[in-house]
Amino acid sequence: MIVHRGATRLVCDDVGTGPVLLFLHAFPLNRHMWRPQVEYLKSIARCLTLDWRGFGESDSAPDPYPMEMMAGDALAVLDAVGVQRAVVVGLSMGGYAALALAELAPQRLQGLVLASTKAEPDSEEVREVRRAQCELVLRNGVPGLVPAQLPRLVSASAAEDLKHWVRDMILDTSVSGAVGALRGMEQRPDRTQVLSQLHYPSLFIAGHDDAVTPPPVVAAMARISPRGKMVELKRAGHLSNLEAPEQFCAALRSFLTCIGLVKTLAERIDGSFLE
Repeated sequence: MIVHRGATRLVCDDVGTGPVLLFLHAFPLNRHMWRPQVEYLKSIARCLTLDWRGFGESDSAPDPYPMEMMAGDALAVLDAVGVQRAVVVGLSMGGYAALALAELAPQRLQGLVLASTKAEPDSEEVREVRRAQCELVLRNGVPGLVPAQLPRLVSASAAEDLKHWVRDMILDTSVSGAVGALRGMEQRPDRTQVLSQLHYPSLFIAGHDDAVTPPPVVAAMARISPRGKMVELKRAGHLSNLEAPEQFCAALRSFLTCIGLVKTLAERIDGSFLE
């Protein structure tokens, strides 16, 4: 499916039937990173995935790509398929965009799932790293990102075929997409206060072995959210949905059940999302 956002063409997938889940992918990957979740949930939910501008098959656009712009792209997808409210699932950069969406259009969210992400802005040290990566990509192309990003995205113990798949997704990113997203992430503001204003259920997912956003960072967000719960996935790094797909999918389905969007489930977190 093609969604037009101004002159920019966004490529999306719309799979399954049921309550709507909008999946927002991480840097520097694409919509295919959600394949395990779509395959698992498509029989009980409608799964929307998109490639951010400059990633996967979507068009590039002039940089930077602020998180507010990405939130607008996500809203354009919902509008294109006629969906008023959805459960938004964002991982890493996708989580930054999801928080921007929660701030800009809270009435469009039915629930929020934030995985391997944070609400705080970058430190100056991280900003310098992002600037250096921009220069690297502009000088040597996207392949230069692989040595820097791959060890951060998956743990050393991850299967080799998973590492190869993640590497291939990185290489599908355009130079303008990588630079635009890096500059957009560098500019993002502190959205900690957004967490305290979430009036709908929220789920926070952390990978036990995630060195980028360790479990304590994710747990702190869950404590701020009035209706937030946290799940920590064993044997998972930053891309927790790919290293521990069964655990990640079970957590998502439990969340949907607890908030009343899916009627039956053997495994549950608890019923407190309904309070």
